[in-house]
Amino acid sequence: MADASAAFYGAMLDWTVKSSPGWADVRSDGQCISFQQVDGYTPPDWPGQKVPQQMHLDVVVDDLDAAEEAVLKLGATSMSISRGPPSGCFSIRRVTRSVLCRE
Repeated sequence: MADASAAFYGAMLDWTVKSSPGWADVRSDGQCISFQQVDGYTPPDWPGQKVPQQMHLDVVVDDLDAAEEAVLKLGATSMSISRGPPSGCFSIRRVTRSVLCRE
């Protein structure tokens, strides 16, 4: 899952992905998001809390509709829980089944 998560975020953010066994980094201009492989990983059950989120990431974009279309093309699935006003946000489930909110 570390490699799949890094590949997704690297493509979404247009950042560089560097992987080693069990670990992957997504980097750009001094910023870094790291992913560690976890044996027996269970994806979050959001918005439920049986298996809570391990991380929450908001990404600010200029065009919400274009951003949603772009992440869906990367393999994400729309959850349409908080789409549009008043939140101005949409939530998707990444290819690794964790959740991302873009606003």
